[in-house]
Amino acid sequence: MYPILLSGGGKSSDVEQLYNIIAQKESKLNFQMAGEQRKLAHASKRDSEAMKMISLLGAVFLPGAYIASVFSMTFFNFQNSGTAVVSTQFWIYWAVDIPITILIVGVWYVWEKMREARYNREDEDLENGSEHMEKDIMAAMRKRTMSKASTWDTKKME
Repeated sequence: MYPILLSGGGKSSDVEQLYNIIAQKESKLNFQMAGEQRKLAHASKRDSEAMKMISLLGAVFLPGAYIASVFSMTFFNFQNSGTAVVSTQFWIYWAVDIPITILIVGVWYVWEKMREARYNREDEDLENGSEHMEKDIMAAMRKRTMSKASTWDTKKME
């Protein structure tokens, strides 16, 4: 149907060469898909680690610390005739709380950026390693394909 002769050595040789070329293309596609899946797995792992840390901090420290600290201050007086009285010095709580909160969020942000940079370096190393491995695999497959093509070469038979 398709009059393409790759080696000139017969139909079975041509079929083998076509099969090898298709296998190379399929192998390259599978290799690319595996690389993309690996990237997705690493991204999922990073996201889950960040969410675990945020959940842990929120669950352990914030609710109890906030409630205990605010209501244990002398800024509130619940003893006067059933109505709560707020001290005029309540602003001190906010003057201390807001900068500490900003500091904690800032430290977390810097830590997260450093962690992300480390993951990016690891991803780059993996990508470079997989590209090198892919080149080696493709070279070996080409060598194998070409060696099969040259077995039908009439010059070698003489």
